[in-house]
Amino acid sequence: MVDKNREVILILAKALDLSWTTTMSLLFLGAANYRITAGDLDRMKREFVRLNVETSRQVLKVYQSRKETAADSSGLRPLPQLHAH
Repeated sequence: MVDKNREVILILAKALDLSWTTTMSLLFLGAANYRITAGDLDRMKREFVRLNVETSRQVLKVYQSRKETAADSSGLRPLPQLHAH
């Protein structure tokens, strides 16, 4: 879940319907030296608030589908999937 691509974290957190506080904690965990500038944090919060839960879930479904297709074509066994309830 700790990813250098902050947008992925925002989408995943919104798809799981996490609070901004929890999402912010995840962002800090993935940040260099656990630091994020105030400007970046404000920008990410605005992006997070604009995201829609259902749309974020659809994005994750497409991503999972592409990963499964790639795994099937490579012969690798896919990892178990996490599902939001």
